[in-house]
Amino acid sequence: MQFNFSNDPGPRYTMRSLILVLVFLLLPQGNAMAARAMAGVKNPLLNIRAIRAMRKKIELDYRIYGAGISMVSAKFGITLDKGRYKATSLIQPVGLGNIIAQGRFDSLVTGRISSRGLRPKQYISDGKGGDAVYRVRMSWNNAARHRISTIPRLPQNRVSAVRKKLRAGMPDPLTSLLSATIYETRRPCRRRHRIIDGHTIWDLRYRYIKLDYLKGGSSGYTGPAYKCMVKYVPIAGQSARTLKLERQNPIPYVPVWFAPIRVDKATLMIPVKINFPTKWANAVVHLRRTRIDGQTVNFKTK
Repeated sequence: MQFNFSNDPGPRYTMRSLILVLVFLLLPQGNAMAARAMAGVKNPLLNIRAIRAMRKKIELDYRIYGAGISMVSAKFGITLDKGRYKATSLIQPVGLGNIIAQGRFDSLVTGRISSRGLRPKQYISDGKGGDAVYRVRMSWNNAARHRISTIPRLPQNRVSAVRKKLRAGMPDPLTSLLSATIYETRRPCRRRHRIIDGHTIWDLRYRYIKLDYLKGGSSGYTGPAYKCMVKYVPIAGQSARTLKLERQNPIPYVPVWFAPIRVDKATLMIPVKINFPTKWANAVVHLRRTRIDGQTVNFKTK
């Protein structure tokens, strides 16, 4: 593995909020599809085969509200193309959100879909907040070893901490979250996902609660859904203060509901509802618009 960590990046964004926003990778295509999708959950190998054969482009436009006020726009795109994938994200404050935090963060990853998991090849992430600039470039060679270049650089002691925890094939944030959507249709929320974002390593840890049934509401989804709890856990590369806070006052789990949704001949495990705390207020995410292969998907929201 090679590092070129090019100054401590400091607090680039509210990590808890960003990670939970990134969970929203796909959208249910309709309430009636959920029941049909349950069959796909029981056949994971056939399901993955169908996803590898799929050619779909999915575009998502979310708005995050705090205390009922529009604060953040989050847009995602996923392209599945015959065994290859591309995922993109763009997150930035809007309206009154610009008073609390300014800047934008956009990311892109490409890779291939195998029968055993996603294999990322290249990850790019750029951000700007105030006068600070944030950049990450990661690539994986054929042996799944990382090549990493970042701006700003981490202090050497934090680079060493990342080296000790980094393992071949460790995925980026977008790949990890897409992987959970594709490969955990039979036993959702049973795994821990360890992730590198270029500067730091962290976990998304899940707890399965129960099979639930949602009746519309802010998510606009009605049907069966798996209720889980998820939390962000810093592992390496974060500041000593962040790691100390996690030991003394851990970031709490938050509830997430995943629904098995039928897309063509495959099933995807999609987050359909989430609420999470922020520094200022409890936040809720609403989906404003979704397009699949250029066609707008209509659904009811409140």
